[in-house]
Amino acid sequence: MASRFEQMLLDHSNSFFRMRYNRYFLNELRNIEKHSEIKLKKLSNQQNKEIKDYYESKGFRNIRTDWHRYILSSTGRWSPQMVPENFYHNILERIYNDKRLIGWGDKSYMTTFLPGVQFPTTLITNVNGYFLDANREIISEKKAKSIVLDEGKAFAKPSRESGGGRNAFLIDSENIDQVFLDLKKNFIVQKIIKQHSEMAAFNPSSVNTEKILSFLFKGEVFVISSLMRVGSEDSIIDNACGGKGYTLGIRPDGSIEPVGMNVFGKKRKIDYYGNPFAGRKLTCHKEICEIIKSAHKLLPYFGFVSWDYCVTDKGDPLLIEYNTSNADVLIFQMANGPLFGDMYDEVLKDARKFSDSIRYVK
Repeated sequence: MASRFEQMLLDHSNSFFRMRYNRYFLNELRNIEKHSEIKLKKLSNQQNKEIKDYYESKGFRNIRTDWHRYILSSTGRWSPQMVPENFYHNILERIYNDKRLIGWGDKSYMTTFLPGVQFPTTLITNVNGYFLDANREIISEKKAKSIVLDEGKAFAKPSRESGGGRNAFLIDSENIDQVFLDLKKNFIVQKIIKQHSEMAAFNPSSVNTEKILSFLFKGEVFVISSLMRVGSEDSIIDNACGGKGYTLGIRPDGSIEPVGMNVFGKKRKIDYYGNPFAGRKLTCHKEICEIIKSAHKLLPYFGFVSWDYCVTDKGDPLLIEYNTSNADVLIFQMANGPLFGDMYDEVLKDARKFSDSIRYVK
């Protein structure tokens, strides 16, 4: 157990980093607002009071209402139970996810942690500068390139800290040297995914995915919010989180919301081919949710896990990756409303038991 002096240093350090991350998330929101086409509304005194009263009744003070305001302005959705981005990351994620276990989010090892779950076929990986083949045997860089070139064309991305599709490449004989040079180390090269026509209809150039946030709480896994993420035209990835594509809320039965949007609040009602979203349902959604409910129990260090699922041309769910931190809860709530729905009271009551050592700093 930490001494009083050690605890004082820890509290001071935590306080410093929380304030820094609070500024980070607020700056992110300000940047979104700056590029948004919507007119920001001002919360009424009554709405501000409802938010403050709700959180204070659960034992949490100094709640920022900026995210409530942006969600209301961009979507018309209103609830005091919306979760501010900084509150989610600085309080809830720190309580329920063990941030020390960074390696569990390494894409090179996800198949090891989730045996039986279907992933894209890995050709080679680079782990800390070492090249490994599909059997995890160390090979030379020359051999690694040969394996990739034998495939003809493949997909490469960082295996760590690759949120938002940063530095993702289609790789072939013409650019392989440059891609390896750009990615340097800690990356993965996989076979290209052929997606189902149902998913391709939203945009055929990108691998479009279901982005699902699950929560392991008191021994049970809850799917708390689901999105369809669609890439922009000519993109190879579902870059919706950066505002270039768009998202659609997914209801529990797999039906999608009739209006899609990006994080800047720009809306659309039709897919790439001009077909309306209204009345459509994703046929694999329920199956994907059942896989997630089983798979999440194999990752018990993490209360929150976000999952990126696609569907192959044969109709099989394929887990592209999972992430154990930094889910973008703003876009989930823009699409579907309050993150936790009816269970938020119970979650805050449980979180309050741990929050004295994670004092919330505005």
